[in-house]
Amino acid sequence: MGAGRGNGTIEGDDESYVETRGLPVPEAAYTVINPLVELLLRSPLHPLVSYSVAVLTFTGAKTGNEYSTPVGDWVKDGRIIITTHSSWWRNPKGGAEVGLHLRGESRSGVATPYSEPDDVAEYMKEFIDRHGTDAARRFGIRINGDGEPTMGELEEGVTGTVVIEIKLTDDNPPVR
Repeated sequence: MGAGRGNGTIEGDDESYVETRGLPVPEAAYTVINPLVELLLRSPLHPLVSYSVAVLTFTGAKTGNEYSTPVGDWVKDGRIIITTHSSWWRNPKGGAEVGLHLRGESRSGVATPYSEPDDVAEYMKEFIDRHGTDAARRFGIRINGDGEPTMGELEEGVTGTVVIEIKLTDDNPPVR
């Protein structure tokens, strides 16, 4: 396999690489999309998307205001794992209390963000091992090639991706 590309450009279809694709739509579109997804997730229709999307609520580090945003999630060892390419992750610093609207239930937890590429790559590797390389697209990671990427490729390819691990504080395991 070739080296990872990070945010590099695509040079050929048969070359192997990992790249961060970032947001699937322009950032401005999220001012419309996020409120609609949040409304859906808090409604009785939440099962349409809540198997892989939750609403994260956190307090702004500078403003003290409460913010909510829909996030893609998965469960790892009883903890909720989310990823982002946006800068909001700096608000719930390590050990910050957060709220989650998860699978139709209000939950609370403690958030710990990981922004170092080697940490993020470890999480992505485990996710890929469980769900396959195509599923990584859900987190804005594109993998080109026939096999699974190496750790080096993942580390280079997850540039700009942050993983937030949330330990729920209510002793109930997360519903899958």
